[in-house]
Amino acid sequence: MRRIPIIRRLAVLWMVSLAFVACDSQPAAVSGPGRLVGVLRSPSGPEGAAVIDLVGTGLGELTAKSGLVFTEATDDVLRVIIVLEQPGTIEFVLEVDDIAAPPIAAVLEVADPDDRPRTTLTEYSVQFEPLGDSR
Repeated sequence: MRRIPIIRRLAVLWMVSLAFVACDSQPAAVSGPGRLVGVLRSPSGPEGAAVIDLVGTGLGELTAKSGLVFTEATDDVLRVIIVLEQPGTIEFVLEVDDIAAPPIAAVLEVADPDDRPRTTLTEYSVQFEPLGDSR
């Protein structure tokens, strides 16, 4: 009689562990052309401007969510300069050939809300997420 409760416990433990694995796993990124939203992650709060190099293949048109944007492309590098009219979060939308392979971003320079260069950039990064309407 004691074997049935042990088997039941093992079955319940197995089902619970499967539930945890299912909750923890994330769906595989869909590949193919689309648009990515890039957000400059700043440890200092609102920013005034940024210079960012995006390195990767299949990089297309880039538009800023706000402010002015200037770009220059050479080989697999897209240099981006975004200047905000009002200090805030620097965000942009980038067309790519494969949304599962975002570019590598190098933050080269950041200006504070008063247009003074930030002295250290070690904690700055760019986070990419697929845009909801990516094709």
